[in-house]
Amino acid sequence: MRVMLAIVAGLLLSLTVSANEGPKPDGDAKSLSMVVMDPLAEPLSCPCVKGYAQRKYEKLAEFLSEQLGQPVHVTFAESFEKALAKESCKSIDIAIGKDSVVRSDARTAKMTVKPVARLTGKDGLATQHGLIVVRMADPAKQI
Repeated sequence: MRVMLAIVAGLLLSLTVSANEGPKPDGDAKSLSMVVMDPLAEPLSCPCVKGYAQRKYEKLAEFLSEQLGQPVHVTFAESFEKALAKESCKSIDIAIGKDSVVRSDARTAKMTVKPVARLTGKDGLATQHGLIVVRMADPAKQI
């Protein structure tokens, strides 16, 4: 079932998480827990620019639930720690967010993660470009 989930979630940067934790504390072994830490997710973003940073992961959870025949519960949080502090989140099966943040949080929580996909921008690429801006008088000449 996890392999099927990895294939279905192929459009996202998601990392499957395991912590050798046995049965889930809430007793629902068939329910999957998806923690979304993507700053472009609608609940975690600023709706400053129309059409940007408005990803609706609830729709992904509905789709996965239908495809997998089991409920997928979504928790939005900036970190594993904040997600697991919520009463509705007892475990993490799928994590979606910035690769370095997910890996760091997993290491802190002593969980193992395995990347299965990458998020893409509107251009279809998994890369972002940025600028480094420094004051004109700054002695910095290179990164």
